[in-house]
Amino acid sequence: MRLDPFVRDYRAYLDELAGVVNASTTRFYLDTSLLLWLVRLGATARREFLTWCQRRTVKVPVWSAHEFHHHLVENTLSANVQKLLGETQKKVDEFVRLAAERADEVVCRDKGFAGRQSFVSDVEQTFLKFREFAKVVGDDAGFGSAAQEVIDFVNAHVLDSDLSPIVERLGEVGELRYGHRIPPGFRDNKGENRFGDVVIWEEIQRDVRASNPTEPVDAVFISRDDKTDWVSAARMVAVDDRLSKANRDQDLDVIRPHPLLVHEFAAASSNGRIYILQPGFLATVVDYASRGSGSRNSVATWIAAAHRPDLLPELAGAGLAQEAPTRPAPDAAPAASAAAQPAPLTAVAEQDPTLRDIMGSDISGDVAAYSEALPREQEETIRKAQDELVAGTASPIEFGRLLAELALEGRAEVSDRIPAIVQGLKGKLNPTSLDRLVLAIAASAFFNKYAELLKRPRQELRSIVVTFESDDAYRSAFVRLRGFLEDKGAQLPYMPGSGRQKVPFKFEFLDGSSGPRIVRQVRVGDQTALIDSVSESSDRNLSKLFGRSASEGFWGKELRMLIAEQYFIPPDLLSDQLDKKKYSWLPGTGLVPIDTTSDGGLSATEDDEDIDRE
Repeated sequence: MRLDPFVRDYRAYLDELAGVVNASTTRFYLDTSLLLWLVRLGATARREFLTWCQRRTVKVPVWSAHEFHHHLVENTLSANVQKLLGETQKKVDEFVRLAAERADEVVCRDKGFAGRQSFVSDVEQTFLKFREFAKVVGDDAGFGSAAQEVIDFVNAHVLDSDLSPIVERLGEVGELRYGHRIPPGFRDNKGENRFGDVVIWEEIQRDVRASNPTEPVDAVFISRDDKTDWVSAARMVAVDDRLSKANRDQDLDVIRPHPLLVHEFAAASSNGRIYILQPGFLATVVDYASRGSGSRNSVATWIAAAHRPDLLPELAGAGLAQEAPTRPAPDAAPAASAAAQPAPLTAVAEQDPTLRDIMGSDISGDVAAYSEALPREQEETIRKAQDELVAGTASPIEFGRLLAELALEGRAEVSDRIPAIVQGLKGKLNPTSLDRLVLAIAASAFFNKYAELLKRPRQELRSIVVTFESDDAYRSAFVRLRGFLEDKGAQLPYMPGSGRQKVPFKFEFLDGSSGPRIVRQVRVGDQTALIDSVSESSDRNLSKLFGRSASEGFWGKELRMLIAEQYFIPPDLLSDQLDKKKYSWLPGTGLVPIDTTSDGGLSATEDDEDIDRE
């Protein structure tokens, strides 16, 4: 047995792993936690992982399959997601209340907000955003198909291990390993499945040994768990002669198996090597190998799904990939040509741009190049554009349109950061450039690329538009937007740039109801906002919008925030007098859709599918 060095070479480790991952003889074994993660994963990322597996020898230990089956039967995966969402929702709600209590005009301005009102509005928008995020994260509509896809994969790759001899010796072997801190699993202090890791480890060794290897056989065990009793983590990492503390969040780590596992596996594999990796680090290795060889590998969504979004640009392996050529991965595709990279944004003339100038900006090439790029390249594109804006060599209109179009394409890593990106440019751009940047983003919510008025504004940009209008710094941009809208004859429940005038907002109730009062109608301005006989499957149905049944009711604040969100109205412009009272609604009640061509901006006659497209 050999002990691992105190300081470990990061680049050498990546090169070593790249060779192992690409070798046709390497065997990959999947932990239960990895299978559960695949079910929870989005369809695109899951497809990337399973496609990558198709070209390799991937096996599922019987015990992993057994535990996976248990979780499916007990529905623990879905239950845990809903529990986490509920707990997080409660914390967010507590924070919103605390923020409203403590917000002070002077402090808010000192911290960079326009004032208390702007700060509270931003916090409320965050509350609304979380509700939208929760709807996506908590939607179980695709759970069945995802589970079946993983079940089919497991059935095609499960080992045929005979567990009887392993289980018979568990009492003896398991207790010995635990009592003497012999990996794996000696830290699993749980009543059920205490020796699960030991069973999986025995299966892996027996499978390798059964192949009667005459040459070394390498294996990779992939798990979503930390597996701290399987591995020997690095204290210090050397990156090109620079010493650094290990940072797992950034994949800056050299994680070796525990020396005793290395010793045991060598005996079973003719001196082969064993590795324990998390799927995020594995994706980083795949990316490193393919980019180092000048190829592009289709694991971008897998990488993004396995890491915190804000850490994607900081992943340690990404910065080294092009400096250490390795042989291409089996499923690598040709690298993008230089022509596919985003071109520098060109400066615009100083005269006030027309609506057609703004919406007609040709940013299709930049959008396509961003979509094809890997996460680090995407972040660099946005960062470079900001630098060009500050230097005065790029167009704020084109950059604003680029941000808006990426948000419309569902690029959450961009849409979530648009307010922060613009906030970061305050003080760096002159007022004219800042106005044009905000105007280009906001106009994209109401007009298509031909400068035609959309019947329904783009819901993907609603919270961004409302957040910007709540900031006095962008007032002139919204005055211009109002001019564009009025020139096109737009009708809206609230007209952006109208001086932040209060919007009449009141409830009408059904008489004679017991319990929480039943809201029969809501009036926004002179228009009715509720309609009955809405299908339960409609996105406008209140049950779907609130994520609960009418019997559970809602608080007045929830309906106020929902109306603000759906109709592009800053929340503070709607009366909060009924916020702290609880109400209910009649089954089948839904919101009237926004319609810029109807009186008052609402139309109860429009069909759900009548949505403008470019």
